Amino acid sequence: MRKGLEYSGTIDLLIHFFFLFKFSFATRVANYKLSMFSEVYDCIVEFQHTYMKFEKHINSAIRVMNNSIYNYFKENYGTVKSHIDKELVQKYREYSTHSLKEALKRLKRAAAPLTEIRYVSKLLRSKLSHKSASSSISTDDYDKHISKNFWGFVERVVDKPFRILPSFSRDICTGYFQRLFSPDSPIRQFSIPSWFPSLAQPTVSFICEPPSYEKVTRVIRRMKASGSPCLLDQISAICFKRCPFLRAVITIILCKVWRSGNIPHNWKKACTILVHKKSNGNEPSNLRPTTLETVPLKIFTSCLRDSIFSFLTQNKPIEQKY
Repeated sequence: MRKGLEYSGTIDLLIHFFFLFKFSFATRVANYKLSMFSEVYDCIVEFQHTYMKFEKHINSAIRVMNNSIYNYFKENYGTVKSHIDKELVQKYREYSTHSLKEALKRLKRAAAPLTEIRYVSKLLRSKLSHKSASSSISTDDYDKHISKNFWGFVERVVDKPFRILPSFSRDICTGYFQRLFSPDSPIRQFSIPSWFPSLAQPTVSFICEPPSYEKVTRVIRRMKASGSPCLLDQISAICFKRCPFLRAVITIILCKVWRSGNIPHNWKKACTILVHKKSNGNEPSNLRPTTLETVPLKIFTSCLRDSIFSFLTQNKPIEQKY
């Protein structure tokens, strides 16, 4: 592939990339089947017409990309049903932990139905986690357990995890974090002291060009494949790692967002949970928010971070250590 090639919204480059990859590099990528190339190519052609139609509505283009990924996995691999078989519930109702372990071994050895293996495995994990959470060590047995397994004693007694759920309402939580992250919040206001050395004017201008396909690919390859997808779109980073055509499509969307200067509405939403950090759960300040963003937003912010860091590195406002 020609180095430095940028996908700045032209779908013809995608089609050219498809044939170039299909006929020139097919021998290097043994994991991709020829049928998959044709399916993804049809998806790209469909995205071409939709993107041209909704060029001013980037949210529609993002929905088209998400639906294309959903439909591909749905048509080729189906969907997961959360139906619980009542016969399995009745069969393993009285099983102990030891009996479930033996039953799971027999099921795997006999190549039993996958549904039953999953149910027994999930039931066994549930019993083991409940047993470990409810088990406690008497103070009279501390010496015995320390001599037997010191680090196990530390994990179960000294460093025993505990959960504290928030006891305030949703309105109180929303109001607190809105005030905390508002521009008028004291934590967001900072006056630079007079003794701070002033920075020189930058000698290298900030590169405002949108990210190229090559740069987006580097960002995606650095992402952890084990990262959890956001619950809002449920798209994993593995999809972009394994499929070069999705990387080309997301590059087009990123270029459009970069040039517009506005974050799409679909990317402004995220899933946030509150993790306990100190004291009780009566005050929102005793919990810290942890947010799970969508993968396309992570790619966009990573490209923006790299551009900012490159600008700072070239102009050297950061202290250099040698």
